[in-house]
Amino acid sequence: MLTRPDGTRQLEIAGRPLYTFTGDKAPGDTKGQKLNTFGGEWYVLAPDGKVIETTGSSGSSSGGGGYGY
Repeated sequence: MLTRPDGTRQLEIAGRPLYTFTGDKAPGDTKGQKLNTFGGEWYVLAPDGKVIETTGSSGSSSGGGGYGY
């Protein structure tokens, strides 16, 4: 867990904070993959914390909102 500057805690893997993408509705969805928003590109993470740079069959690079690591 990371502690944010405001004192709240956030789940993380390998030091990367985790977020969900509002456009992903079902397990395996990766619609937020590689979006460039909120100050950087967002990626799906593997359980070991490594970035997964490819998209699944349900993925795309369109849309908006927070996502990734």
